[in-house]
Amino acid sequence: MSPLGHYKGVWIDFKDDHTYEYGTKDKVEGGGRYNYHLDRGELVLVDSDDGRKPQEFVAKVTDAVMVLEGTATYNDRHIQMKLEKAPQNIKDPK
Repeated sequence: MSPLGHYKGVWIDFKDDHTYEYGTKDKVEGGGRYNYHLDRGELVLVDSDDGRKPQEFVAKVTDAVMVLEGTATYNDRHIQMKLEKAPQNIKDPK
């Protein structure tokens, strides 16, 4: 478990064109392409930075929350995160 508030201001923005950006507060720190396998509930992220490995997660999605659990495919089983939907164009959550 991460300490309370450790990831405050950290965000990821999944865009309709299958790209994503991530960052902290109002700073974009990177991005890439994603693919969501609807039938398997798996999300694959491929960073634009060739030095970063791809990541794969099982996604559990509701209207306002998405839980991502890392898979063994790219050795991400140690990662689990809860993402909350934010209003459009908000990159500095309070």
